[in-house]
Amino acid sequence: DPLEATEGTQAVVLMTEWAQIVETNWTEIAQHMFPPRYLFDGRNALEPATMGRLGFEYRGVGRAGVANRHANTRFLSTRQLNGRTA
Repeated sequence: DPLEATEGTQAVVLMTEWAQIVETNWTEIAQHMFPPRYLFDGRNALEPATMGRLGFEYRGVGRAGVANRHANTRFLSTRQLNGRTA
């Protein structure tokens, strides 16, 4: 069960395009995770803008295009290392 597997976590690594995972209630999952909520989409199965609106720091592995560049920039800008942006 996707909700049970993600409850109380901060990160999700998506490695499948199975319908029961991709079509799950991501709003509910986000509500049961601790912020910041990281989502690494190894299959590029989810829409970056939608996941961002749900509060996820989204990273689509290998995804090209403006939407993912924006998501990746946002993801990287939240990481701080010795007072500098990583």
